[in-house]
Amino acid sequence: GRPDLEDRALQTAEAFGRDLRRAPSGHAHMVAALDAALAPSLEVVIVGDPAAPDTRALLSTVRRHADPGTPLVVVPEGAAGEAVRRLVPYTEGHTTIDGRAAAYVCRGFACRLPTTDPSRLAEVLVGETLPARRESDQPSC
Repeated sequence: GRPDLEDRALQTAEAFGRDLRRAPSGHAHMVAALDAALAPSLEVVIVGDPAAPDTRALLSTVRRHADPGTPLVVVPEGAAGEAVRRLVPYTEGHTTIDGRAAAYVCRGFACRLPTTDPSRLAEVLVGETLPARRESDQPSC
């Protein structure tokens, strides 16, 4: 990302820290933004035809095993996939494997080796699930 914008966002949160501690529900969007900014990111990229059974099986696995807020990017083949790649440039090197849909699990935009196997994808997603953050991990707003 943009470290300068991240710094400004954290400075804004610190400026409102007292209000955030007193009434977090009154600042729900800021709390959600802080959570997204401070939590380690996890993204899933699936490359394949969205209507094909192998792609649908990988999508189903993500829906069952990933946290509900996990970003999921589906990159179809052809022109539609190129449009997605322009919007999400880190997917540029992601491809199908031997013509089969492939899933990439990424943390901080660095992706693990892909898999075409829904069972293996489930194992990876369960292994990447983050434990609840401790209070000591919270920012000092």
